[in-house]
Order: sequence, then structure tokens, then C-alpha cells
Amino acid sequence: MSNIEVLDQTFSNLISSSELGKKLVVLSRPIVAEHLKMCLEDRKLDFNSIGNPRERLIRQSASAYYNLISVASDLDKVIYFLSMERTHILANYPQISIKDYYNYHLQNYLIRINSVPDILVFIGNIICKWGLKRRNCNINGLTGRRNRKKKIDRYILKKIQFISSNIKEIKNKRNSIIHQGYAEIHYFDNSLCWEICPDLGIDLTDDMKEYIENNKVKAINVIKKEIYDILNPTVDILNIYNKKL
Repeated sequence: MSNIEVLDQTFSNLISSSELGKKLVVLSRPIVAEHLKMCLEDRKLDFNSIGNPRERLIRQSASAYYNLISVASDLDKVIYFLSMERTHILANYPQISIKDYYNYHLQNYLIRINSVPDILVFIGNIICKWGLKRRNCNINGLTGRRNRKKKIDRYILKKIQFISSNIKEIKNKRNSIIHQGYAEIHYFDNSLCWEICPDLGIDLTDDMKEYIENNKVKAINVIKKEIYDILNPTVDILNIYNKKL
């Protein structure tokens, strides 16, 4: 791995540190174990339907929460793969260019980070019982005219809107990727501009390699900050949900 700044905490551990996460692990474990046992003993039972309302709420909340953990874990992987040394990328993935390698993981980053607000709305809809339809569990559904009369905590709403505004530019990139099939992703421009040199028969000097590496470190730290700027308030919202569970 390159000399990327060492993180004190992975993104998945950051989400796991929330009070809601700790509570759901404790509450859901015996419920899920018991319900799985019941379904194994009686194959006619529907796992999603068994249990009392409180047990189903905990089980559904835990499922949605673990989806958020999965997103955070994917973001950890994005940083891992982007941090890989150039020589290792070329050795392990000789069939693709450095640019394609970075773009693949950056596109995954853009898509995954944009799922965070929707998951937060979904978790809130379960725990706070907002009454949103599943297809409306997103920021637009939360703020839509039809839902203005629902009892949605204004502080939670503002927090989710804050997160959404932080990733507005990222969402625009994501929409470009999905709708146009391509998006210019500029994080690594100062590193990738030198990749044409070997194709032209120009060997990269040690100074060039150092310049490329330093600019890659800067780009990755920008991405890390973007993620932390989204996940830190995400933990704040999860802690609010915890008080309502």
C-alpha cells in the first residue's frame, strides 16, 4: 500500500459506533435466532411475518441498518483499492488501464455514497413510523408535499437535507454515469495525465513517479473528507433514531 494517511477508524466502524447500531445488535440477535429456529421447525412459516409488532420492527430496523453497514464497508474497499500502489495495479490488473481502474472504483464510490440518504430515510420510516410508502423512502419523498403533514422530526429532516446538500455534486456525477453511461471524474487528473508517457515510449522518472503518488494521496484524502462529511452526521441521525426505538 502507498503512504496514504492512516485512518483512526474505518467507515464501517464509524457507523458501528452509533448507539443505534449497538442497540440493534443486542436486540435483534435473539429475535432473529428464535425466528429462524421457528421457520426451520415449520417450513410453512413466513420469516418476514412472524413475531409480534415490536419484534418485526427491530428485525426490519436491523436489516436496514446492516444495509448501511454494507455501504460503509464498500466505501472502505474503495479507499483500499484506490490506495493500491501503481506497480501493484499494473501487475494485478494488466488487462485494464490505470485510468479505467480508477474510474471503476470511483464510479462505485459515487453510486454507494449517494445511497446513504435513502437508507437513512428508510430506517427512520421504520423506527419513527412516518408512514411513507417504500418507494417514497428517499429525500424527495420525505420532503414532498404529500408528506408535509406527517410527524417528521424537523431536526432529523434538516440533518438529512444537510447530508443531501453535501453530496449534491456527487449525485450529479452519479446521474451522469447512469443516464449518459460516462462521467468525467476529475479526482485523479493530476496523476493520470502522466499515464500517456509510457505509451509514447517515455519512461517515468523517479521525480514523475513521486509527483504522481503525491497527487494521488491528495485526491484520496479529498475523497475521505467527502465521505466523513457525510458519515459523521449520519451517525448523529442514527443516535437520534436510537432514542426513538
